[in-house]
Amino acid sequence: MFKRLSLPFLLFGLLCISPMGLTKTIVKVGGYPFAPYVTKSADGRYSGLTLDIINQLNQIQDKYQFTFVSTSSPYRYQAFSRNRFELMFFENKMWGWQHADFYTLPLPIDDGEVYIAKHDPADPTDYFADIASKKLVLVEGYHYNITNDLTDKATLKKKFDVTFVTNNHASIEAILRGRGEVAPVTWSYLQHYFRENPQAKERIISSERWDQRYQHQVLLSHKAAISHDELLFLLQELDKKGVLDELATNYQLSRKVSYR
Repeated sequence: MFKRLSLPFLLFGLLCISPMGLTKTIVKVGGYPFAPYVTKSADGRYSGLTLDIINQLNQIQDKYQFTFVSTSSPYRYQAFSRNRFELMFFENKMWGWQHADFYTLPLPIDDGEVYIAKHDPADPTDYFADIASKKLVLVEGYHYNITNDLTDKATLKKKFDVTFVTNNHASIEAILRGRGEVAPVTWSYLQHYFRENPQAKERIISSERWDQRYQHQVLLSHKAAISHDELLFLLQELDKKGVLDELATNYQLSRKVSYR
């Protein structure tokens, strides 16, 4: 025989199944314009691989709502420390994050920097053999092997003949305009640039030698609404379903490391 339920218990049950009871927990994902990971259009809309992964994470579960929060490359450390967002994709703990508290998770998509120069048929095939002696174009604040990870502009100017720019796009344009001889450029961005400017392929040569090559990481705040294990599980689910492979292929990126 069923017992009669009390009014408070019935109200609690209704609350649990109401839309209010199904409210998702917001997880804020930081990102800044750096194609193909984050691209900002002329009308202010964001797209790119980071946004694609956010969309996929929202599709495979109902507990969390992952939302994109825009920041800038130099301000991202401060914004992270101030809890403006709680995780970032396509980062690396060695890129100036030494003073922040976070978990790291693997993101098995490879990238790196190759060297580019203005195409000249008269150039020898070993043009990139002695890069340090050439006039370099470097993105201010970026870490490169060729500079031993130095980022201080004054120190770099003493050691190299260097012109500083603000991003990969400016690096490529500087080479094409003769403002420098060699620039390390992120491989994924170079492919993005060629897709947008196919005529540039005939004007640029790139090295087989890499300045550096790396596997990306996810940085997750210790104060995040989602736990390390929960986020890792969701990323592994995307990996198992082949979603990460498909997304990487869409942006001509490679997968060389898999989740264990």
